[in-house]
Amino acid sequence: MEEVAIRLLPDAEPAVAWESALAEGDDVRVLRDDESFGFATDSAAGSFADSSGRETLAAKYRCTDGDGMYPVWLGRSESGKLVSVVVGCGYLPELRIL
Repeated sequence: MEEVAIRLLPDAEPAVAWESALAEGDDVRVLRDDESFGFATDSAAGSFADSSGRETLAAKYRCTDGDGMYPVWLGRSESGKLVSVVVGCGYLPELRIL
């Protein structure tokens, strides 16, 4: 079984460094080796949006923990610019490439 990830490419430059996407209050020092920060969902739903749409989207899809945590990684270019966002999704047998 292969892991599946969804990637958003806001820029064409290659990513040369990766970091965990952190929310306010997240501290990577408290993570164990097999843990990561991400977003929790009980409906297996997520979206890509800039911060101006966060509250509007969150109000419509607020949910409690249940289905798990989806880790989010940020890829940065040599100059430090954000060029890739990757969400680890585990195993999604119904996923189709459009």
